[in-house]
Amino acid sequence: MGTIDTSIYDDARKDVEDILKSYPSLLVHEATLYIVDKQAIDKLKDIERLLVMEYSQYSAEHEASTLKKKGRPPVEKYSLASIVKVINFDEACNAYQTYISESWKQVNNREKVKSRIDAEFDKHKNKLRKFTKKKLEEKGVSKDIQAEIERSIEKELKEAEKERDYILANFDKLDVRISTYFERVKYAGLSWFIKGEKQMNVNLRKEVPNVLWFEELENRVRKDNKLVKFLSEAKRAYGDVFYRPFTEEELRELKEKEELENGER
Repeated sequence: MGTIDTSIYDDARKDVEDILKSYPSLLVHEATLYIVDKQAIDKLKDIERLLVMEYSQYSAEHEASTLKKKGRPPVEKYSLASIVKVINFDEACNAYQTYISESWKQVNNREKVKSRIDAEFDKHKNKLRKFTKKKLEEKGVSKDIQAEIERSIEKELKEAEKERDYILANFDKLDVRISTYFERVKYAGLSWFIKGEKQMNVNLRKEVPNVLWFEELENRVRKDNKLVKFLSEAKRAYGDVFYRPFTEEELRELKEKEELENGER
């Protein structure tokens, strides 16, 4: 595979940024979601076609050489998906709801649990020793304090080793499970609807912007709704304040109403 000319891809990244900066966005946990219209979607489709034409051969080779867990297709390196996550390309949604969820792993199968006891201990040991030492060095902690913390870590690891040995020796008498429940990972998600029908839930990506094509349904509210009619004719002064002049008929009705109310007092 020769050297790849990334100039078109680099330009595409800038074009996507230029497109999105004129649209409203919201932050959902650590993910950014842009709410766009058909014009933005059409521009993104054009960029996608250009990237496919330019990098399709490289992307195919990249995909074939990339192993992904659970058979998920990899995000192609020079594709639009590596720049932005477009949730709905084919049809606008008419309603959506964002949420924050948590995920964790759990192993309950006894054979699998027993086979992983040693590996879990090794993972715990490496995390404590290597990760902690790295963090201490990054923060500029003195050698004396580092040594003290490392001694406490070794003491903790000896206790963990005793626990591992006890579990393995008494496994048949114990209910043992592996779970990351207390190290839960939060992620942002989105539910979206087309004409009242819920589409699949999607996770929002933290690494790239997320884009949702949204259009309000024309018949979302009754056409004779008085508030909608007023807002369609009124001027927005500022914030949530709107106004429009009364018609002559409305002024007469208002005057008659006031006179009637004053007469009843």
